[in-house]
Amino acid sequence: NLSIRPDTITFNTVINAAARSVYGDSIVRNEAYLIGLNAFKTLHELDYCKPSSITYVTFLKLLDNLVASDTSRDYMAERVFELSVSLGLANDAVITQLRRTC
Repeated sequence: NLSIRPDTITFNTVINAAARSVYGDSIVRNEAYLIGLNAFKTLHELDYCKPSSITYVTFLKLLDNLVASDTSRDYMAERVFELSVSLGLANDAVITQLRRTC
């Protein structure tokens, strides 16, 4: 069926699954990060569905779990938060996860 397309929940689920891939070796963790990042980017490019605040909470959790704790993770988390603010999606859950990530 050509009318079946992934929606926001589908993309959030992919990001969440990637964020939970913490038990593999560095190769598995890097692949999971890239899958989550691709889902996050793709969701922002689509016309038929848009990210939600859950998207940002989940992606920040992915950064927290899969990106080394250093200035690059903090920088990425801050940019993600700024994007959520610009789209009016920053809420208490996003802010709480931002604090855990940075």
